[in-house]
Amino acid sequence: MVERILSLLIFTFMLTNSLVTYFSVPLSSHDSSSNSSRAVEYVSREVLVKFKSSINYTLEVANLSNIIEKELRRYKLLGLSLVRIKEGIGVEEALNLLRNNQLVEYAEPNYIFQMDQIFPNDPLFQYQWGLYNIGQLGGTVDADVDAPEAWNITTGSGSLVIAIIDTGLDYTHVDISSNVWLNPFETVNGIDDDGNGYVDDIHGVDTCNNDGDPMDDHGHGTAVAGVIAALGNNGIGVAGINWHIKIMVLKFACADGAGSISSAIEALEYVMDMKRRGINVKVTNNSWGGGGFSRALYDTIAALQAMDILFVASAGNSGRNNDLEPHYPSSYNLSNIISVAATDNKDNLAWFSNWGQSSVDLGAPGQDIITTLPANSYGYLSGTSMAAAYVSGGAALILSINAAYSYPELKRLILNSVDRVPSLNGYVRSGGRLNLYKSLVQVYIDLSRFPFPFVSGGVADYAMVVGDSFGHGCFSLGARTVDVLGSALVSARLGLDSEGGLPELFLDTEFTSCSGNTVSANWDKVTSSSVIAVGGPGVNMLVYRYNGSLPFKWIYRPPSVSSIYSELTGRTYSSVWGREDYLVLAVVVDGDSGKTVLTVWGLTGYGTMAGTLLLGYYDRFRDILAGKAVLLRWEDSNNNGKADIDDTLALMEVWRVD
Repeated sequence: MVERILSLLIFTFMLTNSLVTYFSVPLSSHDSSSNSSRAVEYVSREVLVKFKSSINYTLEVANLSNIIEKELRRYKLLGLSLVRIKEGIGVEEALNLLRNNQLVEYAEPNYIFQMDQIFPNDPLFQYQWGLYNIGQLGGTVDADVDAPEAWNITTGSGSLVIAIIDTGLDYTHVDISSNVWLNPFETVNGIDDDGNGYVDDIHGVDTCNNDGDPMDDHGHGTAVAGVIAALGNNGIGVAGINWHIKIMVLKFACADGAGSISSAIEALEYVMDMKRRGINVKVTNNSWGGGGFSRALYDTIAALQAMDILFVASAGNSGRNNDLEPHYPSSYNLSNIISVAATDNKDNLAWFSNWGQSSVDLGAPGQDIITTLPANSYGYLSGTSMAAAYVSGGAALILSINAAYSYPELKRLILNSVDRVPSLNGYVRSGGRLNLYKSLVQVYIDLSRFPFPFVSGGVADYAMVVGDSFGHGCFSLGARTVDVLGSALVSARLGLDSEGGLPELFLDTEFTSCSGNTVSANWDKVTSSSVIAVGGPGVNMLVYRYNGSLPFKWIYRPPSVSSIYSELTGRTYSSVWGREDYLVLAVVVDGDSGKTVLTVWGLTGYGTMAGTLLLGYYDRFRDILAGKAVLLRWEDSNNNGKADIDDTLALMEVWRVD
């Protein structure tokens, strides 16, 4: 049974001195027989059909003239057709007839999606708490994505292109216009220069109105774009996550905020076409959802996956569990999708946000978000739409450092670097909220930047861990005096580099434990964002914890001296007591805590002491501090029987992750 309903959309704009509420009342259809407990809307008299690959499309459409009035559009890259059914035939009836045709692979309604936003609050919120939370409006300090810290690393890249599929964009907005993409294959001349079916598609396309002008006549898309890409540090309005980037604008939803699934598919196909032409789009933002499961949309997103494109999607604003009641497109089981819930300024799951321990990946700020609105204005919106924009912006920020990352690498970096917060434990897969800084540190940190991030902005932010695992850990080896002395040396030097902050100090067994050669750490004891661990893998369990993840392996061969095996070259290195030793310095990001960990260890105490001397006098050894890890040779060149600053340190091997 098909019935007619009215859907009410409310969107609030803050203009110069007035608050105007716009009401849009579109007429649409829904299928009351849907398995979902909520109404599912679709375009009347339109269905999506995929015929089996062996048939002639044009001929088959003609043969079905008793059902199909005309083919409205063919998606050539997907082998899919949007057709209009004959008047007098209901959508359900047409679907049953088409699905029973042996030449049809599948047929489905042209579902309608709504923007994932809720009614905005009054425009009184004065700060971008999601980027930098100092307790605004009673919020929790640091319940944010650490944007200022991230901007110390990068503010984006104008060579990157991100696709925003939404209600379009006010591309004349003073705070965004310089970050809008220009189609290199098109000029404004009234001609379809690039032959893609759209005339003068300079900034993208409008698949709702079937033209090349994606100007936003609703406001949602402009708000999303402001979160991702409002120009920063220009003394105007707000700052986006990326101060420099290019936005490809795909308008699939009309002035009422609603768009059909066919329009969404057409917009995504435009992205695919541009990527095939050489525009290296790697991230799409999709702050919308609704409708039932669509095989056509699933196939389209799968096609994006095959082209190495990340699909960031809002989890929805119904306050429900997506594990039990899926929200599309965020709930499609495709690995290139990141589904995003919304958090508030106290790091709680926002009251309206959908969640799902299996189906939603992480949270991000999404309540009371100040952002750009059309006509050079600004306002406040809430919804998982805003949260998704934070994550899309974060993915682009990562790519500004290394544009070669694949979508699995991007997704892993984002999910492995969240701030774990109690309110999201059991509600999202990662158990945490987006942290831009931590995700960038995983990409950017290497030994060449030492003492960053252990000292950043003149502030010490690290914990020192000294090995003491004799009788406690996986090996019955005791810590040496040189481990303590070396730790003191490094801390003394870093103290000279910092004007604020004091390091934490821990003995190894104060927060690590070992069972079955597996080391666990109680990260709750460490408040600093980074750690320096000194002492060989046999005396410092934290150092041993990372032995398996590095290419330089500590090999324990009692009772003889241990050795280092290099997976890079296949060589084995052994020490000569008191004369020659080998040591490893490595920087890793712990997968459980997201903390940056620098390990310093030698085969003997001589090597460990040499490593701490190197860090204590790092400005003298810049030429051998490189990459994620180095393997060095120490030689007692002055024959005084101890490791000192005048000895020889030679770079043997370096491990880089490009």
